[in-house]
Amino acid sequence: MGAEKELDTLLESHRARLAARLKKGPPYTWKNFVMLLDEMADERHQFWSPIDHLSNVQTSQDPKVREATRKVVNRCWDKIVQFETELSQSKRVFRAYKYLADGRRRSRVTKEQAFAIKAVLEGARLAGVELPADKKKKFKKNNAKLAQLETQFANNVLDAAGAWEKLVPNKKILAGISEAQIEAAGKAASEKGQDGYLFTLGDATLMTVLETAKNRNLRRTFYRAWISRAAKKLGDDIKLNNTPVIENELALRYELAHILGHSNYAELSLAYKMAESTTKVRRFLNELYSAARPAALREHKQLLAYAKQHDSLDHLEPWDINYYLEQVKAEKRGISQEELRKYFPLPTVFEGMLAIANRLYGITFKQRTDVELWHSDAKLFEVYNSDGALIAGMYTDLYERPGQKRGSAWMQTAVNRRELSDGSIQLPVGYLNCNFIPPANGLPSLLTMTEVETLLHEFGHNLHLLLTEVKELETSGLALVLDDAVELPSQFMESFCWEREGLDLLSGHVETGEKLPYKIYRRLRAAKTFGYGLSATWLAMRALFDFRLHIEYTPGKTDFAHTLYREIQDDHRPIFMMEYPWAPESFLHIFGGDGVEAGYFGYPCSKILAVDVFEAFLVDGKIDWELGKRLHEKVLSKGGSRLFMDCFVAFRRRKPATDALLRWYGFVK
Repeated sequence: MGAEKELDTLLESHRARLAARLKKGPPYTWKNFVMLLDEMADERHQFWSPIDHLSNVQTSQDPKVREATRKVVNRCWDKIVQFETELSQSKRVFRAYKYLADGRRRSRVTKEQAFAIKAVLEGARLAGVELPADKKKKFKKNNAKLAQLETQFANNVLDAAGAWEKLVPNKKILAGISEAQIEAAGKAASEKGQDGYLFTLGDATLMTVLETAKNRNLRRTFYRAWISRAAKKLGDDIKLNNTPVIENELALRYELAHILGHSNYAELSLAYKMAESTTKVRRFLNELYSAARPAALREHKQLLAYAKQHDSLDHLEPWDINYYLEQVKAEKRGISQEELRKYFPLPTVFEGMLAIANRLYGITFKQRTDVELWHSDAKLFEVYNSDGALIAGMYTDLYERPGQKRGSAWMQTAVNRRELSDGSIQLPVGYLNCNFIPPANGLPSLLTMTEVETLLHEFGHNLHLLLTEVKELETSGLALVLDDAVELPSQFMESFCWEREGLDLLSGHVETGEKLPYKIYRRLRAAKTFGYGLSATWLAMRALFDFRLHIEYTPGKTDFAHTLYREIQDDHRPIFMMEYPWAPESFLHIFGGDGVEAGYFGYPCSKILAVDVFEAFLVDGKIDWELGKRLHEKVLSKGGSRLFMDCFVAFRRRKPATDALLRWYGFVK
């Protein structure tokens, strides 16, 4: 309850401070008006950021404590959302920003400040500042309700995963799974006084089973549990049913779009993206699908042939795809995934990742050991530039804790970089969160190639925050970077784990320290694109589902999410996609408050930019590390202080090559 009272006091103070400034009236300047609002926005962020972070990584296992805590957290979030909406809809604040934007006063602000002011004005329009009073009130109410539903959706998925566990009585059933994972499961069962091997539904555990377990029924059990999280068929606990949550979210988004004069929510979402129209987005996704499908069909045929030859299967189920992908890849690579993992102990990969950042940008990371953090897994690093000056900080939390920590991997902003009223600079701090299998039996966590990519991906997002040189809160770090461009720094970093020089930094055998042998590297590269047809088809279909959902939904279309999901599946088999009709109930990106709704297409769009940028770094098969300085100067340091396409062109000296993604996937040469 203390947090809620603290927030009430904070918001009351902000209302009073804002009212006092507005009462004085013009002249408005950046320093006497915008910096005041920035200071208050930063205070709200620094109040909410640790609460939001802890709710994602340290959920109580006591149901009563968890429920009580969530009620307080949800009430706090509701109050913040409502305050932010009030602020965006304030005509007096809007007029003050218009005063600053007036061409006669433009010389009083910098180019970056003018860009930020323009963005604030556009954001206010999208929040309904120019609406009549009744529509403004409706917008505010719907926006608050939508935020509540997104939180409920994410909590349901988290709780559903945490409530599930599987006790395997016989070790023979676990054939193919690594000994380290089996021993960890045995220990988990023993700690609960059970005989056998106890598994939970964490991300890394799930993928280990799906990719390595020989027992088909075991794979099926895990797959169905994962895909039915927070679905009405999960069990009797109706509170974990996300079906009505989806229905309500779609209805609210539809209404919000129409209040603002748009025909659908997808159209509204393009205000935050580089994409020019819904038609062009759909065309792009259909073209990606068409390019990927022939490769997907070939790959599916190879998987089925392998399964038939080795296991006498005549048909592949969804829970078979990952397993046979890994079997065929292992054959092509000449090494199994479990053996390959031994070259990627997490501590080695992590140090190599920091070394890559050092070579690119001249920065170094030093761990702080004198601070108390939320969990023994968590660490804090200070970031220094090449001159030895402290420029940023980064928290890490890398291991799965099913039911306690949300799934997948993500980054968040802990502290934003900005100029303070005394002229000093507040340094940025980020969170890097993953869900890898924890160390066990004296061995570190061993990563798959996919997990190495995941770690580099989230680190790339953090670098975008940590390396910003922007002083304006509105455009610092990832702020105002458009949704279909924001993945460039993260996807760019992934590319280093496929180059020899990158792998020399990232690899080191867990027993010998040996770098990944060149012979294995060559076969790894040769097998790299196998499976990209299936995964690109899956990506295109997920993005199409998301985008069409927000274009085609209209009130009265009951169970539209499932209807569309089944339609897309039936039209585009085989696809590497979840196949049960209740799969949307766990699609966190578009229903769980991640801000990706009607924007999942941003992943392949950003990949075009990232691959194109990385191609510039390759000179005669070698990485031009010095080019990192230019990438920092032209892109990463700018945050959202200029149009992202302008940043890309400034670096690449041309617009993106649209076929870069197809080359990366191996669909064209």
